[in-house]
Formats: sequence, structure tokens, C-alpha cells
Amino acid sequence: MTFETYKKIIDDACQYKSIVWLSLSGPMGDPLMNGRIEDFYEYAYEKKHFKTISVNTNGLALHKRDIRRLLNSTTEFSISLDSIDTDTYEKIHGNRNLQQVIDNIKSLVEQKKIHGCVADIWVRFTEHELNKGQFLEFKEFCTNLGVDGINYTQIHSFAGIRKELQDTVTAARCSQPKKVVNFDFRGNLSTCCINWHLEPTFGNIKDATIKQLWGGQSKQKWNEERLNVLPCLQCGGLGAVQKSVKMKVSVSTTTSG
Repeated sequence: MTFETYKKIIDDACQYKSIVWLSLSGPMGDPLMNGRIEDFYEYAYEKKHFKTISVNTNGLALHKRDIRRLLNSTTEFSISLDSIDTDTYEKIHGNRNLQQVIDNIKSLVEQKKIHGCVADIWVRFTEHELNKGQFLEFKEFCTNLGVDGINYTQIHSFAGIRKELQDTVTAARCSQPKKVVNFDFRGNLSTCCINWHLEPTFGNIKDATIKQLWGGQSKQKWNEERLNVLPCLQCGGLGAVQKSVKMKVSVSTTTSG
């Protein structure tokens, strides 16, 4: 996404009191691969409009970014880690860069301690057959790293992935179509944040406002028919079928005299 397109989205979003949460994420790639990502987050943060500004990343490129700037222009920094075992991590993420990601998390924690940065640092564990039974060890390890919280969730069906877990009831309950305004990297209003097929879309931010796109005939028609067409046809609803628990990490100390 170009910075100009992004600014148009943010400027327009700030006109609406109901839009209070901002997340830059896939499915087109990790947000930290954008060469100006610090500028993106700072622009939104300086608006003082959004209550939550979140980073969703695999954490691999963190050492190439300005960590202090990122931590001071976001409220929630979430890293998908999923395992602290190198072999399991490779099976899940497709590379053996686990140690680099762990080092990057340590750098995040250290920068926050030194500079008192704004963002909470979270790590994410999505449980499935490859890492089943590893969560307790994962939790202890990440707690010792000094992160602010751990997000545990179970694998679920989405956009044609893991069709065996598909559930039409939870697909109908998905909040994305009517509560979340999603734009793809081209500035097109999209169906949801996992629409990597880049279709359908409902107009571009350069030609209309969010309100016009959101209330347009094509978007409203899709809302009515979405359970019978892609991507909802092969989806269980984003997060609707998963068990997700966010837990704050707390450390207590005792002294003896």
C-alpha cells in the first residue's frame, strides 16, 4: 500500500467516532515488510483518534525496523510465535528462524523497559496438531522473556483453509462483514482481513468515502448473499469457531528481612 492511499483511509476513518480500532496485517504479507511502516503507524497515532492501534506480525523482520518508533506509535504489538521448538516452528512457519524471532522479542522488551514505550507486547500461540501439548512450556518461556501478555487460540476454518473445521453457524456469526471496515493494499474496500483472493471488492478509497463504499449497493448485496459465495462459502467465520484466551503476564516478587 502506498502512503498516499493509507493517508486517505486514515483521514476519512477519523471522521467517524465508531471507528476506534486500527490493525495493519495480511493477507498480502507481513506489515513490517513495508519500507515506511514506522511512518504509517505514527501518522495514525498522531491523529489521537484510535483507541487501539495493533501490529500483527511474525516478528522476523523486527530487527530491520526502528523498534522504538513502532512501540511508541502503537498500543498492541502481537507476534505469532506458536512454538519454541525449532523443528515445530519450521513446520508451522516454513523457516528455521526461531532464534531470530526470539531475539527480536527480547529487543522489544528491552526497548520498552529502557524508554517506557506505549505498546503492550503480546505473543500468540495458535494450537493445532503440530504444536499440541506445547503451550505450558511456551507460556513459561515467554513469561520469562518479559512480554506483557500471551494470546492462546485454537486453529479454526477460514477462507477455504481447514475445511474440515468449517461451521456454517459460526460463519453466520462472523463480525467482519458488518462491523469491520477492511481495505486491501490497493485501497479497495474488501470483504474481510483474510480475503487474499482480492475479490470481491466494493470500490476504491480514491474515488469515494468510507461511508459511500460501505453503504454502496454492491457491498449491501454481498452482505445479503455472502454465505453462498466466496470467501464466506468456505469459511467458518474469522475467529468465530476458535477458543481464544488473552492472559496478562504478571510477575510477583517477595522480599525477606
